[in-house]
Amino acid sequence: MYQFHPELKPVLPDEIYFTTTQELEDLYPDLTPKQREDRVTQKYGAVFIMQIEGLLRSGKKHDGRSPDYDDWTLNGDILFWNPILERAIEISSMGIRVDEKTLLKQLALAHNED
Repeated sequence: MYQFHPELKPVLPDEIYFTTTQELEDLYPDLTPKQREDRVTQKYGAVFIMQIEGLLRSGKKHDGRSPDYDDWTLNGDILFWNPILERAIEISSMGIRVDEKTLLKQLALAHNED
């Protein structure tokens, strides 16, 4: 877009920062999960946040994900900082699909075995 519209200024960094939801909770324990996402994305410009679902050490979840879709330990979101909106924008959500063992484990953790 920048090549066709030089008035636009590139905002993405050359590298993406990788972190987990637990690392974010450890860094910013007093913030909500969305506030943590905003804080780290504003700092680094582009972030891949891994392990979106599951309980953190605080006993809380970072976000809600279906137990029968992605393996919660092998999923993540790519976010970038939008300076106009002054917030993180999710541009991709990805993960490895559950196998039978992981499916049964995550359904039990979600209290959704029915």
